[in-house]
This record gives sequence, structure tokens and C-alpha cells, in this order.
Amino acid sequence: MMALRRWSACVLLAGSLACAGRLNPGKTIPELLRHYDLVVEGQDSTSKALIQAFRRRGFTVRDHMRGGGGPVAAYLGTPYRSDAGARLAVQLSDTRKGTTLAAADLSADSLRLLPVPERAERIAHELLAAASLPRNP
Repeated sequence: MMALRRWSACVLLAGSLACAGRLNPGKTIPELLRHYDLVVEGQDSTSKALIQAFRRRGFTVRDHMRGGGGPVAAYLGTPYRSDAGARLAVQLSDTRKGTTLAAADLSADSLRLLPVPERAERIAHELLAAASLPRNP
């Protein structure tokens, strides 16, 4: 009976470790952003949800800029109007070099229809997908 309990405990531990290995943040963060902390400023509900969405993906995220430290990418969302309607241009930019690391353009009208957490997930997904694309030198 004791051997069965130990066996069960070993199986549970092995399963837990396998699951934890799948949640390795380094595997979900695109190579381009791997060494960056993110800054998402703002006190609105979408900014707060974006912070949580990026944290779930393994990023260290702050809600304000501060000096010193390692490389930081800042989130910037810019609403605008085009012939296609209301749009939202989003990007992650290196705060030291001023270069754009990832950018996406989304329909503001369709985002507005989503609940705030889903809106944040969609924005984070699009930015990380853009960061995963091959870059031209």
C-alpha cells in the first residue's frame, strides 16, 4: 500500500513538472523581446488588463517608467480614423534606441465590442505575433 502511495506521488510530481515545463515564459516570449521588461502606462481598464495579459505570457511589466535597469519596451496605442473606419495602431518600442520592436493595426470598432480582458488579450496576441515575424536587417 505504501509503495502505491509513493508511486502515485511520483506520477503526480512528474506530471506537475511536465506542465510547469510547458509554461516556461522563455518559450512564449518572442526572441526579439526576450530580454525586455515592458511598460504599459495608464490607469484605465484596458491598460490594467494589458499589464495582466503580458504578465500571463511571462513578461515583467511595470505601469510607469523609471531610470536605470535593463532594456525596456514601452507600449503605445494610437487611435486614428481611416477610410476603413476607426483604427488603433499599437506598438512596442525600445525606450533607449527609439526603435519599434513590434507593431499592429487593429479595428477599433471591433475591439470596442470585446470585453476589456479579451480586448487586451487580442492586442497582446497581435503584438507578440508581429514580434515573432522575421525582420529585415
